[in-house]
Amino acid sequence: MGLSSSRISGFAIERFLSGQHIALGFPTGQSFNAQLDEIARVSWEPRHLQAPGKYKDDGVDVFAFKPFGDNRAANIYILMQCAAGIHWRNKGRINLGRWTNYIQWYHEQIILSMATTDVVDKAEWNHQASEYGLLFDRLRIYRCLYSHGPVEQDCATMFFGGANHILSQRHEVHRPLRRCRRLS
Repeated sequence: MGLSSSRISGFAIERFLSGQHIALGFPTGQSFNAQLDEIARVSWEPRHLQAPGKYKDDGVDVFAFKPFGDNRAANIYILMQCAAGIHWRNKGRINLGRWTNYIQWYHEQIILSMATTDVVDKAEWNHQASEYGLLFDRLRIYRCLYSHGPVEQDCATMFFGGANHILSQRHEVHRPLRRCRRLS
């Protein structure tokens, strides 16, 4: 069984940042408030309000961060939505106001992001970036995963179907997609 698009996107953004990530929502096995507690702990930011019990992830599938390693707050934080379907353009923006109520961090430290299994055309790139923030489309996810050496997880070739062909048409690929080894 392959990895979900949010797990693959989490690994990609982790490699992009040379940082870390936490997957939110289903199927983590933790409540959303427990996940928020963990985010506050690893980011050294104060935990504030509890999220309503009905929220599974409040629109965020991946929390990525690049800590300085000095056990202090004010690091780089990315809140990422992930969308595997063709209707990702209809998703609403992440409500940053609610997220700054859950954890007391400053807007200036947070980057909003969208990951999609779609390839975003250059003609619509700026519009989508202005709507969702830092974009990770299929091509960027692929590049992030493969620009830092082999991936230790199942690469879910279904997810990357056609990525080599598109990249080679743009003269942007340096090595073909290959199967990745599984961790035991």
